[in-house]
Amino acid sequence: SVLYFNGDAVIAFETLGGNIFIYRGLLYKLTHEDGLEAVIAHELAHIKYGHPILGASHGLAVGLVLSIISSSSDDVISGLLGNTSMITVMKFSRDYEYLADKEAIELLVNIYDHAGGALGLFDIFKAGGNASEAIEFLNTHPLTDNRISQTHSIILEKHLNNHAEMNLFPEEFTHWLAIEKKGKN
Repeated sequence: SVLYFNGDAVIAFETLGGNIFIYRGLLYKLTHEDGLEAVIAHELAHIKYGHPILGASHGLAVGLVLSIISSSSDDVISGLLGNTSMITVMKFSRDYEYLADKEAIELLVNIYDHAGGALGLFDIFKAGGNASEAIEFLNTHPLTDNRISQTHSIILEKHLNNHAEMNLFPEEFTHWLAIEKKGKN
C-alpha cells in the first residue's frame, strides 16, 4: 500500500512489509503526475527486487562477520572494520538505488513515452542541496547528478523525446493538496 506521511521531509521510502511512505514535503514539491509516478515506481522496484530485505541481510551479515573478526583485535582495527562495514553496506544500497531508478524510468517510458517525471524528481532533489552529496561512497544513495546522467543515458538509448509535455495532477488531487497546505499554515 502507498501511505501518506504528514512530515516535511522531501522523501519517500519502502518498508520490509512492502508499504510505501510518501512524505507531505515531497508531495508539496512535485508539480506533475509524472513525478509522483516516478516516486512510486522507484519504491515499487525496491519491493519487487526485495531490496529492503537484502539491505537488512547484507548489513547483518557484514556486521556479524566483522564483529567476529574484530573481537580479537584492538580498538583501532575494530573501528576501521566497522567503517568498512558501513561503506560496504552503502555500496549495496547505491546499487539498489540505480536499479530502482532504471526500473522506474522504464515504467515511465511505457506509460508516458518519456522520462520527464524522473528528471523532474531529480531536479527537486538537486534543488534541496544536500551538502553530504559531495562524496558518493559516503552515501546510501547515488549522487543526484549521477542519477540524472543515468536517466539521460536511458533517454538516448531508447531515442525518447526528452521534452515531452508533463501530465498535470488531477484536479481532485491538487484540491486536496491545497487543503493540506492551508491546514499546515
